[in-house]
Amino acid sequence: MTTAALPATLAELVDALSTGQGALAVYDRRGKTKLERPYPEVARRARAWGAWLEAQGVQPGDLVFLCLPTSHELVEGFLGASLVGALPCCLALPRAIGGLDVFRRRVEQLARFGRGHLVTTPEVGAELGAPFLAPPDALDLDRLAAVPRLDPDALAYVQLTSGSTSVPKAVSITHRNLAANTAAIYTRGAGSPAETYVAWLPLYHDMGLVGILFTAMFHGCSLALMTPETFVGTPRRWLEAMTDVRKDHTIVTSAPNFGYQWAVDRIPAEKVAGLDLSRWRIACCGAEMVRPATLEEFTARFRPAGFDPGALIPCYGMAEATLAVTMSPAGRGPVVVDGSVSCGPAVDGLEVTIRPVGSDETLPEGTEGEIVLRGSSVFPGYFRDDEATAAVLRDGLFRTGDLGYLRQGELHVTGRVKDLIIIDGANVAPHELEWLAQAHVDLDGGRAAAFSVEHGRREVPVLVVEVKEVPPREAIDALRAAVARDVAPLHDLVFVRRGTVPKTSSGKVQRGQVRARWLDGTLEGVLWRWAEQAVDGAEGGEA
Repeated sequence: MTTAALPATLAELVDALSTGQGALAVYDRRGKTKLERPYPEVARRARAWGAWLEAQGVQPGDLVFLCLPTSHELVEGFLGASLVGALPCCLALPRAIGGLDVFRRRVEQLARFGRGHLVTTPEVGAELGAPFLAPPDALDLDRLAAVPRLDPDALAYVQLTSGSTSVPKAVSITHRNLAANTAAIYTRGAGSPAETYVAWLPLYHDMGLVGILFTAMFHGCSLALMTPETFVGTPRRWLEAMTDVRKDHTIVTSAPNFGYQWAVDRIPAEKVAGLDLSRWRIACCGAEMVRPATLEEFTARFRPAGFDPGALIPCYGMAEATLAVTMSPAGRGPVVVDGSVSCGPAVDGLEVTIRPVGSDETLPEGTEGEIVLRGSSVFPGYFRDDEATAAVLRDGLFRTGDLGYLRQGELHVTGRVKDLIIIDGANVAPHELEWLAQAHVDLDGGRAAAFSVEHGRREVPVLVVEVKEVPPREAIDALRAAVARDVAPLHDLVFVRRGTVPKTSSGKVQRGQVRARWLDGTLEGVLWRWAEQAVDGAEGGEA
């Protein structure tokens, strides 16, 4: 596909795929065997999905909630829903958001958006106890939905936010938003059709859906996808999949900072042999704060396999901007200034300014404030929620709720307005404390949550850390000393069982929920704690 022929809508995308040269490959749960379908077959099956959904009573304007594992069915069902004028929306499986009870509440919350249809596996549907559609065992490939002419300004799909600070909102994305943002990502990455996108990111997350799936498809690039569970269980499978990509293709992928750190932590130096990462051209890192040490450790570990540090592209994005807001230039590698990683300049079609919270004044470079956006891929509003839309979107300007500053036109993200910790008048980003926990304690895949509480008429820091087992006393002492030196003495340090800190569907720690549980005494899985209240030399101990 030439730039002039790029699809403007999801319907045009299906049309383009019907004569496309690429393919969509999906690995099995072990990450070893892959089923590959050429794009023309994907397009035909998407049209069959559209006809099947119509036969189930799906009408134009209906929401179609797709709760399926990473699969051809998920992709084809998404495209098929768009062909019949419905609005697809990917949902995380119950296990990804805390279990069946949490999932059941999520489905109940979605009812506020009006008429919708849940498409999920028979196993999930049976446990849920609510109406659902199970994917067909066999599609009727002789019964195909038509490929309609769609208005580029019409809604294309609905994307749920990660819900790191509240109940997830539903972000409305137009076809024009999607086409503009995928073009901007591809252009900043200096893309080529002779590439394969290899990723484990879930498709219910905007980085997986837009940054991987649709950026590849809109530009005729091939895809190789695996499930997040495969990556977490055996991260080497991700790199093995890159090694297996056809030799005349370069490789593109994206992952949060966690993904790169997990690969370092779980793939020892002796297991790097046999990997060929020399064709890995783009390695985007975003979705959460980018940690300089992670990028350095990843480069050192995998350089022997041919990994080029210039492939690393720190970036910043969000669902309300369709995805990408800023990206570092391809081939340059990370730029770190005063311990902060640059996330690059704004992508084409977007303008980034920094403004004081609650003010329309534009701040000069180097001054921290709220990140504010305007441009072609900024969403038109939250789905059927005028009040939430009016709170953040006015005159085309979207107030992100994120903090950062510009330096030489490039964005440095410093945290969230709501998560900011203020100690004795100084602003402290929660991730600064959380990174100290990671540096001094073996989290073994766990996460940390930092927040502040009021004590003695001042704000004091609290740190809750997931671990497999209570760390040695010297590690605990070193962590407490580091926090006291760099921030302020901890008011409370709590170690909890791995997996008990609440997180969003995309893996972000829900600091607000952790704080609420700490305040009302309902933290789960407490193994050990040290509290300032235990004072006068008394140290804490087993819970």
